[in-house]
Amino acid sequence: MISFKAVTSLFVWIGIMCWVSFLSAQVSLVIDGESTNAILKKKNYVLLTMTKPFYRTNLSDAIIRIDVSKDEPRGQFRAGIITLAWTGQEDDGEFIKVLSHELGHYMDIFRLISDSQKRDPSAIFYSISWKTANERLREAKVNDFVSGYALTNQYEDFAETFTFYIFHNRTFLEKSKKNSILAEKYKFMKERVFIKGEFQWTEYAIDPKGIGSYLWDTTKIRISLKKYLFSLG
Repeated sequence: MISFKAVTSLFVWIGIMCWVSFLSAQVSLVIDGESTNAILKKKNYVLLTMTKPFYRTNLSDAIIRIDVSKDEPRGQFRAGIITLAWTGQEDDGEFIKVLSHELGHYMDIFRLISDSQKRDPSAIFYSISWKTANERLREAKVNDFVSGYALTNQYEDFAETFTFYIFHNRTFLEKSKKNSILAEKYKFMKERVFIKGEFQWTEYAIDPKGIGSYLWDTTKIRISLKKYLFSLG
């Protein structure tokens, strides 16, 4: 006999796949190369991610390419287009996180824009740790950033913070209680980006306790892909 839990999971999955079918017509997703089963699986992961209300509302008009010929760079945002290498990631969880990192750039550049009455929201975030696009404030410390890669420039700081907030919100919140600069960055994301309470208290890491005080790249923290996908409903 099929268990109630199995039936429930089946209906949830059917519902998600219905969204995938709908979004296939809404999201500009291009596969550069031959569409093998492995490629199509990654395509579905992209579309599944875009079912999340936050992505659907703010980022569904992003142009996303999966480049079959590349394994580096894993992700790139240039001229308004997100390009993902189909290999180069350790697993599909990392692929999804690289996508989110690049969507963070898209949010930063194309969604958080100023008008005649208000300051550019992104500039408020940058000013927490940056004097110019590539020059950190003199008092900025390594622990004021969610990763080593976030120290590269103000744009990578934003995208890494954006990604850490989505996948490791609970850990981010705990870190922010011990660091006033991280607290400012967490508050910015909560109040100016994820304004409807999206991703509050998430923690998709397979081993949350293994997230150290310093890491180079937030996308390298391994996540439970199953847990993430079933949270998208």
